[in-house]
Amino acid sequence: MDGPKASPGKWLVLHGTHRGTIASREKERYECDSEEEARAEFARAKKEYARMGRRTWYAHMYDDQGHETVLEAGQPYLR
Repeated sequence: MDGPKASPGKWLVLHGTHRGTIASREKERYECDSEEEARAEFARAKKEYARMGRRTWYAHMYDDQGHETVLEAGQPYLR
């Protein structure tokens, strides 16, 4: 598969956030040892970003074969 992949035996999470505008976008990338750990880390990060007034732009998880799981589709920008 082409596209993002985790390191062997790991799970990769790509998490984008924003504050309601295109100019306020930020991206985070982290690897975890298991699917459960990746889901828990996303939940922790989402909660922390929400405290800072940030919304999830997207959140996707990838295994070491490149299989994608959408953790959250995200919230659109404000107009």
